[in-house]
Amino acid sequence: MKYALSAYGIVLFLILQATTACGESEPSGSAQVNGPNTASHAANPVQHSLQTPSTGQQEPKKSAASAVIISDVDHWDHPIKPYFIDRGLSKIVFPTKEYPVFYMRYDWNLTEVINDYLNGTTEAMLKANGYWDFEIRTPHHQIAVKAHERKLTRLSYDGQDQNLEQLRKEYNLIDAATNARWIKKDKKTGYFYWRSPGSTSAPSNPDDLYLNYVLSFSEKNKNGWNEYVIEMPRSSDTVVARLYAKAENGAAVFYVETGENLAWDLQQVRGLFAKRFGFKSSEAGTKYNITCDAFLMPEGLYRIRLTQKSAEQENIFYYDGNRNQYYKDTKRQSLLKKLDLS
Repeated sequence: MKYALSAYGIVLFLILQATTACGESEPSGSAQVNGPNTASHAANPVQHSLQTPSTGQQEPKKSAASAVIISDVDHWDHPIKPYFIDRGLSKIVFPTKEYPVFYMRYDWNLTEVINDYLNGTTEAMLKANGYWDFEIRTPHHQIAVKAHERKLTRLSYDGQDQNLEQLRKEYNLIDAATNARWIKKDKKTGYFYWRSPGSTSAPSNPDDLYLNYVLSFSEKNKNGWNEYVIEMPRSSDTVVARLYAKAENGAAVFYVETGENLAWDLQQVRGLFAKRFGFKSSEAGTKYNITCDAFLMPEGLYRIRLTQKSAEQENIFYYDGNRNQYYKDTKRQSLLKKLDLS
């Protein structure tokens, strides 16, 4: 069961919750992302040449199909190995001399595979393997990673290619929208807090401060779109704030588990507009309709519609929550100081 938002828009709840390959390797390339430090042979593919007894590593075996097998993984050393330590690496098999297949004892689900891509781990693994293609096989799944010109170009899960471009675009959009619309980081403490339109100061109550902000892929929805989850653990206890997001028609849409879209900030901006320009409750409810219907990205502005019922005339204005200012245009060139509805 998911929870609705409170005062600052979020209701909190507890979470119980092979070095060269019989040939020349490519030179090392771009800086590594999110991975362990690599040794001097980081740019080489997994090694499957014979090892001397002094290394403690057993001599790779050849099967009837002439595949090379490394089964003594405890004494095998390579920059890609740290990525498999907690995932039960059992052996490395080379169907061909430059294509390692890593066998795992534990399964990796699709969510883990996609998040490894989004947080840079997959590309770091590719770099550690010298930008040579590789494959991972778990008890029930098969993951293939392929590159071209030192860039990750293909990631497949059980033979199904993942749309990397779409995933990255959605992730970046939701990340940017979250930081522009929902949360802010306090420069003094380093904690995060929920934004409130019209207020730029961090809350003084420790219960309103959060240790970190984590955006991750959640699942492929049954309707076909990708769902993402945002989690922030509170600084004062074990409570975690959580909301969900998806990309829809080029915009980030935020909601709770029940599917209810989050609109508390839109309502607050509507109220601020009415107060700033002197609309009384009865007047706003009879002569005019005031609605705040969207948060625009990348502009970082709220869009407000003011409709005069009798004339069927609509005026559109924009609000910058960081500056607490209203504008007549999205470029912030025309400041709205007073309304002239004549």
